[in-house]
Amino acid sequence: WSPATDRIAYLSSDDGHEWSLEAMSTEGKKPPRLVHRVNGGVRPAWSADGNRLAFVSEMDGILEVYAYTTRSSGPYVARVTFGGAVKGDLAWSR
Repeated sequence: WSPATDRIAYLSSDDGHEWSLEAMSTEGKKPPRLVHRVNGGVRPAWSADGNRLAFVSEMDGILEVYAYTTRSSGPYVARVTFGGAVKGDLAWSR
């Protein structure tokens, strides 16, 4: 759940092979997919302000941490770790 408990992040797949990261509001409104082709052990974690979402993915062929955020120019995904040493659940610090 997001910090304001108004959205939940989850994985979705139309065919069971290609997964996407999505977030739905508590009102049941489903926005467009946040990130397409998220493979691996996702484990999403919201930032304290609810504006960013960290997740684990094999988008570049190895498990790494990525951060999704919305910018004025549109959604943006940035790779946060390099080296594939992702263990445990993700958490943001303040």
